[in-house]
Amino acid sequence: MAHDHATVAEEEYLQTMFWLEEAGLQITGANIARAMQLSPPTVHEMIGRLESDGYVSRAEDKRLSFTDEG
Repeated sequence: MAHDHATVAEEEYLQTMFWLEEAGLQITGANIARAMQLSPPTVHEMIGRLESDGYVSRAEDKRLSFTDEG
């Protein structure tokens, strides 16, 4: 269930994901971790939060995509 508004941290991740997409790179946890200079476990935790809040969905190949809400 999505909140009314993304948190500041969620917005930072969503902006990074948008930048990756605009740069023609796959939106993956590894690419987000590299772009944000964060550890993969930290990114994995936030991706789970973004999924549960309804902002992103994860494909079987682990690529992420924005939902209508995201």
